[in-house]
Amino acid sequence: MLGKGGIRRLALLLGLLAMGTAAGAQGMPRKPPPAPVQPFSRDFYGMKISDPYHYMDNLKDPKVRAWINSQGQYTRARLDRIPGRAKLLAEVTKLDESEPARVGQVVVLPGDLFFYLDEIAGENTYRLYRRDGLSGKPGLLVDPMAFNEPGRPPATISFFSPSPDGHYVAFGISRGGTGMTTIHVVDARTGQPLPDTISDVRFPAAAWLPDGHSFFYNRLAPHKPGAPATAKYERSRVYLHELGTSPADDLPILGAGVVPGMKIAATDIPWVDIAPGSRYAVGVLENGVSHTLVLYTAPLQQVGTSQVHWQRVGDSQTHILDYSLRGNRLYLLVAGREGPAVANVSLAKPSVYDWGLMLQLSPYAGVTGMQAASDAIYLSELHNGNISLVRLPYDAAQEIKRVKLPFAGNVHLYPQDPRVSGALVMLSSWTRAPSIYRYDPQTHSVIHTDLWPTGPYDDPKNVVAINVNALSANGVLVPLTIVYKRGTQRDGTHPTLLIGYGSYSVVLAPVYTPLWRVWLDRGGVLAFAHVRGGGEYGALWRFEGSKVGLASRFHDYLTCAQYLVDQGYTTPRLLAGMSGSAGAILVGRAITARPHLFRAVVIESGLLDLLGYQRTANGVMNVPEFGSTKTLAGFDALYSVSSYNHVQPHVRYPAVLLEVGMNDPRVGPWQSAKMAARLQADTTSNLPVLLGVHRRVGHFLASTAEQERKLFTDEMSFLFWQLGLPGFQPAATPMTESATAKN
Repeated sequence: MLGKGGIRRLALLLGLLAMGTAAGAQGMPRKPPPAPVQPFSRDFYGMKISDPYHYMDNLKDPKVRAWINSQGQYTRARLDRIPGRAKLLAEVTKLDESEPARVGQVVVLPGDLFFYLDEIAGENTYRLYRRDGLSGKPGLLVDPMAFNEPGRPPATISFFSPSPDGHYVAFGISRGGTGMTTIHVVDARTGQPLPDTISDVRFPAAAWLPDGHSFFYNRLAPHKPGAPATAKYERSRVYLHELGTSPADDLPILGAGVVPGMKIAATDIPWVDIAPGSRYAVGVLENGVSHTLVLYTAPLQQVGTSQVHWQRVGDSQTHILDYSLRGNRLYLLVAGREGPAVANVSLAKPSVYDWGLMLQLSPYAGVTGMQAASDAIYLSELHNGNISLVRLPYDAAQEIKRVKLPFAGNVHLYPQDPRVSGALVMLSSWTRAPSIYRYDPQTHSVIHTDLWPTGPYDDPKNVVAINVNALSANGVLVPLTIVYKRGTQRDGTHPTLLIGYGSYSVVLAPVYTPLWRVWLDRGGVLAFAHVRGGGEYGALWRFEGSKVGLASRFHDYLTCAQYLVDQGYTTPRLLAGMSGSAGAILVGRAITARPHLFRAVVIESGLLDLLGYQRTANGVMNVPEFGSTKTLAGFDALYSVSSYNHVQPHVRYPAVLLEVGMNDPRVGPWQSAKMAARLQADTTSNLPVLLGVHRRVGHFLASTAEQERKLFTDEMSFLFWQLGLPGFQPAATPMTESATAKN
């Protein structure tokens, strides 16, 4: 995971599987095709680590592709035969389309000019709109379906950025989840596209200059033939593009080898940021997923000339987590011994000795968003798992204010133009679907907008959410959120799904979706484990779960699972787990450490071979999060959480669904393929281990609303089948893997 991305719609979680009765008579084998074993081991500090499916690392091998394809075909056939799946898909579609619309990014310019991504009910993807004021009529600017081509994956909008005057909008088009973007430009006043097209963009963004006719962007370096895969994302550069010119002539501004004397690592991701009304540019270096930024500043008029002089903001001991630019001052979120703090500094004199402290937070607090408006800095402050909106005035004599919101839950700050006052926020909770509100500092009022209309199932009155703490073996209290229908008894009879993530300081913030009804209405309980490695308790909580502390992530997850059983919410026979990407560390290691605690798990795009991830392009970028096998301590930590390396023969593992997107640029599909092969060969539980293969998507497994609904239905059907829910059980025959099989 790179940059400041988040998890896809958190609510869609569950797993898959199917029957095998008459299927055998119709030609479907009882079991998925086994993978050949090739004895192989690697030596780490005198310890030989067996890797019998090491050859799967090479996805270009036709035999590997053929085996993965056959696994995908088997899984698809099994899923399609689940009783109740078709009916469930209709239910999921109805609930999903009950939301009149879903809004993505929103940008507000002076004059109340709105640009935003909107997916209207019945449509298949987000489209870009322009709107004059909240009462204005939305005008469609970009429909990504216009970029669709026969035989190619569907196109989606990866980002957009309007020019300061709102005349032009730069936007990115991506396909099939590859992570690569092509930048285009549209005239927002006429709706006409411009001929400008920029490819080879992996970290999409555009920072417009004051002239409104040119912008900065990041582009990958050419990948030379024969270069190692790990070099793919290295040495990217920031370029300046002027409308109407060829990208081949764009001037390099920042990056490896561009600025003499500036130390830039190959894995650093460079940006150049500016703000309307500022005479300065900010150069940003982000090292992989470190979440620590190195900032430089230079007069904007010098950027792109031989006279440019970049000054570092702070020094090598300064840990900058986030920033916001307004006028000629930079507002910084910095990490310190006493906890995170907000400071400001003049861009003309950015020495750490000239900083002004504006707000000091506690060590276990955090900030999930920071935006500079014309009237104040706005923060979404995280403390003890709760997020609040804080108004931090520029004038130190004015009072710092926590804005009173309509309800407690999650506060997501939308990007802010520093010429606009107030704040635009998305609010949600564990029992209320997202809505967009606007804070007016003149009236001190929080106004509900109609940008994200309310649906009929968005605010259920019969759903309850509680926050508890589960005590781990080493005395750490692990926060756990439990969601269920009012009146649910703790009698151990409830299908329960335990969700976690615990990486990159990501907070499992309160969010609700009507799709949860398909689980809750069937008597199910949803639980969210806020494990170390996430950001629920600030930087320290993340630090305790990173690098040498990696194992604390899955131990915390197991603590929460045991709590749910001990407190009578469920039993191991009815307990399921789910996560994806780096969250696979939780679920994969949980079932290899305590396989009898779970009945079924679903892992999406899972990071499962932690000893092999560094051999990939994205793995190099993730060293700041996970560490490296290049040190003994790093190896020990990575081995302790490498699920693939802890699968043992003759163990009764739970049912497992591993879902992969074959275009995944973040976690190679070979990781799940190897895990599937090993589990299929070693488990003795007679419970299925399936590899779901999705060809035209990437890390997030779905590019369109239709794909998301089908994926969600597959996974829900699997869990319902495995947990024994009525209506999802195949007819019992000698060839059927029974949901009542002993685990």
